[in-house]
Amino acid sequence: MQAINDHYRLGLPKQEATDIAQLKRCLSCKNELKALEVVESIEKKLSDRNTWQWQLNNYRNSATHRELMHIGYEASTDSTYVKAYLFKDPEDSSQRNIDIEVIPYCEESLERMRDFLEKLYSKLSE
Repeated sequence: MQAINDHYRLGLPKQEATDIAQLKRCLSCKNELKALEVVESIEKKLSDRNTWQWQLNNYRNSATHRELMHIGYEASTDSTYVKAYLFKDPEDSSQRNIDIEVIPYCEESLERMRDFLEKLYSKLSE
């Protein structure tokens, strides 16, 4: 969002440049329809609880604004290993753990985000 604010010279202060409604208003006023479409697609992904983008954002929000991330640990009975998992929902441990350990989850998320952003950037340059 910051990059869109900067690139399209929307003039929003950094704190406001993450506000999707503000970005959409500014892009509409400047008639930047491709950028508006990209911001709306991000908004849609972030508001759908079934997307990996929503889940990643929920973990980010939990780590940033609430208590530290909830992590479930799994240890072997002979103490040869301990595995760390994020809870499916950081606010509800009864949802159990996600199916992938923390570090591989982060690596997978970085790769997904890279692909997601590349697709969005390509839409802007069409």
